[in-house]
Amino acid sequence: MSGSINFINYKMAGTTVLAIFVALYFYACTPSGNREIPTDVSVQFVNGKPIAVSIPLSFFPKSDIDIEKLNIAITGAETSMLGDFERDQHSIKFIPAIPFRSEITYEIKYDGVTIDQFSIPRRSNIGAPSMIHIYPSVDTVPENLLKIHLEFSEPMSEWHSSNYVSLLDEKGDTLSHIFLKLDPELWNYDHTMLTLWLEPGRIKKSLLPNVLEGIPIEGGKQYTIVISEKWKSAEGIPLQKAVHKHIYVSSRDERMPTVDQWAILTPKPTTQGPLRIYFNEVLDYTSLMGSFKVLDSRGKRVDGLFNILPGETGIEFIPEQAWHAGKYSIQVDRSVEDLAANNLNRPFDRDLKKDSSQIVESDKLIYFEIK
Repeated sequence: MSGSINFINYKMAGTTVLAIFVALYFYACTPSGNREIPTDVSVQFVNGKPIAVSIPLSFFPKSDIDIEKLNIAITGAETSMLGDFERDQHSIKFIPAIPFRSEITYEIKYDGVTIDQFSIPRRSNIGAPSMIHIYPSVDTVPENLLKIHLEFSEPMSEWHSSNYVSLLDEKGDTLSHIFLKLDPELWNYDHTMLTLWLEPGRIKKSLLPNVLEGIPIEGGKQYTIVISEKWKSAEGIPLQKAVHKHIYVSSRDERMPTVDQWAILTPKPTTQGPLRIYFNEVLDYTSLMGSFKVLDSRGKRVDGLFNILPGETGIEFIPEQAWHAGKYSIQVDRSVEDLAANNLNRPFDRDLKKDSSQIVESDKLIYFEIK
């Protein structure tokens, strides 16, 4: 019986091999013009979002294509898009660093000559983007506040923030020259968070803009940050609604954050309880991201997840494995700063005439023990 079974399996395997051989033979004999070789520029979508564009090799004048001469840009723009090019057997794929935008025409240029254009159609099934957070999330900010961070639910269109973000005074009048105009704007990688700087020249007391125009926001007054509902996502869809955030301005903050004044709440051993660090003030949201490491007694990094606590007044660490009793340290990156951009090593508004000493930039260590 076993011999017959092996014979049947052998016959099946042989038939499969023969079928594959025949298929490959006919494929090899098929004229190349009948194979599925791309002839048009095509946009690739993942989960409904455009992630790449493929350019057939037939678009180029010769086979030895120089990728350095290839670029993609919004029609009429002087600068090319950032991204990566990948070549396969039949095409060159471009993966943009910033997502493509709907209803925008793009040009493909090779050696300065436009070889084709393409556009991204608007999707009808996508919802309107929304504002998730405005940081700082607290309502009271120092007079020398430097940065505001806007977080959206979807990648947003770029280069237009000054048209859609405004600051109103107590009378409801729009203030001018509040935000620093940057090119390019300070977006995160996936284009969902924008950082706006209040004019640094007006914040620093020793600079001429401060003398002529004064500080952007004044202590003891209230202001309103307004985000227009006309701001469109990368897909070309406006925000669900306008967003208003009211802030009260306190006195100027010229003190550096001091890790020695932070409170540490340690977990119990043999648990995966959170390690919590409480600051003695509100710190800048984006400066906290990726700025902490937990090290064991040998200096080895402890794997786990950090979460920023509400109000940016603390941070917690949840380990991947249970804590062991022993000594640990927390390494805090030197870039951590408060709302006035005073970091762990120096104040933002530093008078170089009075203090000419060299500042040594260094990370800080906080030691704790789990008993």
